[in-house]
Amino acid sequence: MKTTKIQFITALFVLLLGTSSCLDEMFIEGNGISRTETRNAEGFNQISSSGDFTVTVMPGNFYSVEITAESNLLPYISTNVDGKTLKIRTTGIHSLRQTEPIEIFITTPVLNGLTLSGSGLIETGSFMSSDFDLSVSGSGDIKTIISSDKVNANISGSGTIYMEGDALNTNFVISGSGKIKSYNLLQDQCQAVISGSGDMYVNASQFIDARISGSGRVYFVNHPIVHTSISGSGDVVDKN
Repeated sequence: MKTTKIQFITALFVLLLGTSSCLDEMFIEGNGISRTETRNAEGFNQISSSGDFTVTVMPGNFYSVEITAESNLLPYISTNVDGKTLKIRTTGIHSLRQTEPIEIFITTPVLNGLTLSGSGLIETGSFMSSDFDLSVSGSGDIKTIISSDKVNANISGSGTIYMEGDALNTNFVISGSGKIKSYNLLQDQCQAVISGSGDMYVNASQFIDARISGSGRVYFVNHPIVHTSISGSGDVVDKN
């Protein structure tokens, strides 16, 4: 019995040691040495970023993707084009512990959409698009300048979307505590849907259809006709 107990304890120790080693391999810590790497990527018109990255997107007549990060982390940052979407990810199950910011600089002649998952940031220059889609899942932020016929913006979580420019029609949806800040985006018509405690800031000249379930609020400037449907303690607030 004593021998069996010793064998069990030894096996348990080996198992715990192996588990600890696997966890160490999953977390990759930056070496503090920054390097810039150019990636081959073209033909995309949408960008999806998942991770704690700072992504800057600028208009140009060519495609370019450059990553500045600690040299030992670069192999674990994936930039692949899937269909028309440039996907930025960490490879496998690795989690990166950077000591310096991971910055990704992108140039593209066309941009139709941005998707952000996690706690990162995507910031863009000024783009034109007939339809423009924005999505944040998590606590990250998107900041963009857009001229478009239609803008769709969706937040799930606590993130924030900042917009400026102009749009004929907008469709905004928040699930959670996020914020859509579009006072600087001149809109003709806006459909605003909030489920939770999120806030929207809208500049619409003609019409707002606000539907709130929960404690969220829609703040608006300009002088649109406003239709409201509220379930809960939410409100639509005239900030003129």
